[in-house]
Amino acid sequence: MLRHSLRVRLLLPVLALVLLATVAVTVVLATVEAGRVRRDATIAMDRETGALQSLLAVTRTVMLDRVHDGMRLLRS
Repeated sequence: MLRHSLRVRLLLPVLALVLLATVAVTVVLATVEAGRVRRDATIAMDRETGALQSLLAVTRTVMLDRVHDGMRLLRS
């Protein structure tokens, strides 16, 4: 009786289609979100790398000045 019901024959394909669409949308959204997170992480790493390089350049300059001053003091 349940197998031959018109309601069941119409409902099962609709439910299968809804399930398939839900899975497809979930996969697409997960892929898009993973790409966004990867892109944001790359941008943050580049920004942090640039800041660190700038800090190291300043530190190098300060240390070189101290070495040069020390050498001048030794010469005198």
